[in-house]
This record gives sequence, C-alpha cells and structure tokens, in this order.
Amino acid sequence: MDIPRWKKWLSYFIEIPIEKVSSDLNPYLNVSLREGKFQLTTEKAIYSYDEAYDNFRHSFEKIHLPSDHVDILILGLGLGSIPIILEKIFKKEYRFIGVDIDAAIIELFSKYTLPRLKSAVEVVTTDAFHFMMQNTRKYPLICMDVFRSDVIPEAFTSIEFLTALKDALTPDGVLLFNCLALTKEDIKITREFFKGPFIKVFPSAGYFKVLGNWVLLNDSSKGIEVEIST
Repeated sequence: MDIPRWKKWLSYFIEIPIEKVSSDLNPYLNVSLREGKFQLTTEKAIYSYDEAYDNFRHSFEKIHLPSDHVDILILGLGLGSIPIILEKIFKKEYRFIGVDIDAAIIELFSKYTLPRLKSAVEVVTTDAFHFMMQNTRKYPLICMDVFRSDVIPEAFTSIEFLTALKDALTPDGVLLFNCLALTKEDIKITREFFKGPFIKVFPSAGYFKVLGNWVLLNDSSKGIEVEIST
C-alpha cells in the first residue's frame, strides 16, 4: 500500500493511525505508521514493526544465517517483520513459509507488507500447533513468534510442540523462540520455561536478551554472546 510522503515524514514526530480491525481471535488490531515503518499492535503487545522489530533483528545479527534459496519457517507471521528484516537488512534470498491462525492478520500482511517483498511467501492460515503436528518438512531456520496478545498459549510451551520443532530442524538448523521478559513476572515465566521444557528438549540451549524479550536458541554454539544460565 502506498503511503503519501507527507504521512511518512509526519510519522517521525507522531504516530499515524492507518487502520483498525478486529477478529474473533484479536478484538483489537491496530496498524499505524511510526518513523516511516508499519507497526501492528494489540492492546498489550507489538506484533510487528517492519525492520525495527528488534528482538529478531538483533538475534539474526548474533547467528550464522542460512545460505540463500532455502525455506524459512515463521510461526506467527504477523505483519511480516521477519521476512522484511531478512530481505531488506540482511539481503537474504529465502522462500518463506508464514503460519498465522488469524485471517485478519493475514489480510493485513497481504495488504501492507507482501507488495514490498521480492521474496516468495507461502502463507498458511492455520493454528501453528496443528501445522507442526502435521509437518514433514525440514528447515534451516525456524522463527517461533506466536502470542495471544502478550501471552504464549500453553500448547506452544509443551514438550510435544518443542519436540515437533526439533524434528523440523535440519541437522545444523537454528530455532529462535521469542518470549517476553519485560516485567519481573514475564522473566519468571520465561526462565521457568527455558529451564524446564526447553532445556529438556534442547539440552544445549541458550538465549539472547533483547529489549524486553528473551529469544531462546536451540543450540548455544550457534550464536555469539549467548546466555546459557541465570
């Protein structure tokens, strides 16, 4: 979608509302323009922020990204920050498989982000848990970014789901699993998940601390400056 130049300029000073929609899964979805970038928010969380979605951008800086022309899996597509970052910032040529349960979010992605991408994007509108239970493909990079507002649904922290993620990785594959760490309670929940189910499935795991998030990594040897204990 083309945005007038004056609106982009003005967005560096104030947030510009673009569109508000709702769905059964997300009663409040707001697309706005901030500092020239599209941002998708709920009442309690930022779902996407173009190249400024820093939890993944900084995490990508700390790992060896796969070679071009491979399939990359994104669970929780949102407005598509991850493909934007990998294509625009890191100049990667990937084929993306983006999974999101909310058809309203997929429509927003198709409207605001897909036209700006050169990469091929296969969009799957389904529950990411069910997708992984049926998945038979292998990926060198999986980005897990599923939230219901500011909470990761319980199914996605289960041993069953984590095992499905592990089985979907290539031998040298990297899993980046986004978790909140903004408040003391967030950190407590994330630490318990990391030290419990995550370490059980990925014994060599580590994580990156990124601006109110912990991005968990399946194998600490695959990143730099990785935290492995707290």
